[in-house]
Amino acid sequence: MKNRVMIIGDGEKTDFWRDAWCGSTPLRSIFPDMFDICNEQKIKVAEVARRGWRLTFRRWLDERKQNQLRKLYDLLSPFLVCGGKDTPKWLKGKTGTFSVKSV
Repeated sequence: MKNRVMIIGDGEKTDFWRDAWCGSTPLRSIFPDMFDICNEQKIKVAEVARRGWRLTFRRWLDERKQNQLRKLYDLLSPFLVCGGKDTPKWLKGKTGTFSVKSV
């Protein structure tokens, strides 16, 4: 859903690549080349956070992909996974919750 972002709590319900949680665009769309060769295409934010935000890849990263990986890590570095549940936030409404009126 393009009009929704996930607010991270414990990261257990949020898909690392497919959900918009690190900004308003899913990481899969920002870093499509990294997603394509990542071994962990179906992983939750909590698991990546437990690994120190480290991912593994099916092949060696050339210089361009290493630069993309650095940009990804720079994007992830300020995020903390804490207690509480992940919650969706609707971008169209004033309150952040979905309503028919906001559509």
